[in-house]
Amino acid sequence: MENIYQSECQLRIKADPSTCYETLCDCSRFPDWFDCVRTVDVVDRHEDGKPRRVRYQFDAVLRQGFDVILSKQYDDANRTITFVMRDEDRREVSGYCTVEPGDRGGARATFYCRAALDFPFPPMVSSMFEERFAQAVLGYIRDAAEGRSCMAVAM
Repeated sequence: MENIYQSECQLRIKADPSTCYETLCDCSRFPDWFDCVRTVDVVDRHEDGKPRRVRYQFDAVLRQGFDVILSKQYDDANRTITFVMRDEDRREVSGYCTVEPGDRGGARATFYCRAALDFPFPPMVSSMFEERFAQAVLGYIRDAAEGRSCMAVAM
């Protein structure tokens, strides 16, 4: 039986959309600003040099030090990254992050994640994932992009 969990959130970021997108594309720096990412290893790259498959080692609430390989696609014109992870046990995690110009300057980022698992989350974990996961990811992205934006101004 497949168990489907989804999480989506939008967030305003006080940095220009290009800075936000560059932050997302620079996955090798994720451990610097994304608390639950221990390590990042680019397995292979697209022809333009962007990471195609990336191995992440995560620390999560329920499990420490687990690896996943995400396949990533980039739509630079729309500042969107899509990702998918499938494993031999029929589990799949997929989603996207897109960055658009904000209504009042800055950027508006949207993150969506869908997990199709062969096991159920406990109810508390399910509600945490669905209500807070995307919000937490965007919070990390916002902090990193706004930090980059401040560094660019300070230089």
